[in-house]
Amino acid sequence: MTSQLNVDIIADKAGSGTVDLHKQHALKAHVLATAAAVLDGDNDFNISSASDDGTGSYTINLTSAMSGSDYSVVGTPKSTNDRNLVFDSLSTTSIFHEIFGYNGSLADPSDGFSTFVAGELA
Repeated sequence: MTSQLNVDIIADKAGSGTVDLHKQHALKAHVLATAAAVLDGDNDFNISSASDDGTGSYTINLTSAMSGSDYSVVGTPKSTNDRNLVFDSLSTTSIFHEIFGYNGSLADPSDGFSTFVAGELA
C-alpha cells in the first residue's frame, strides 16, 4: 500500500514559522551571487552575507552554523567563460572559495556563481 502526502506549506507547531532541517539529507545553504559577491536575495538560503576578497576570491557567510567543518560544498561559475570554482577552506560559519579562468589565474566570474551546502547543522 502506498501513501501520498500533498501539501502547500509545512510550518512549525504554532503554524507561523518554518521547520528546521536537522539530521535530514537536504541542502542546508544555497547562494546565487554576482561577480561582485552581491547576493541575489530571492535565491539565497541560510546565507547572511558574501564578500569579494579580491580578484576571484570570495567568502560566503552562513546564517546558521554547520556542526563541523566536514560538510559538503559544490559550486559553479554561471558562465562557461570561467573554468573552476575551488573551495579553499570551510569553517562552521563560512566558506572561502576561488574562481580560476582558463589560463589558470584567479579571475572574477563573468556572470556570478552558485554555491550549495549539504551536511549537518549545529
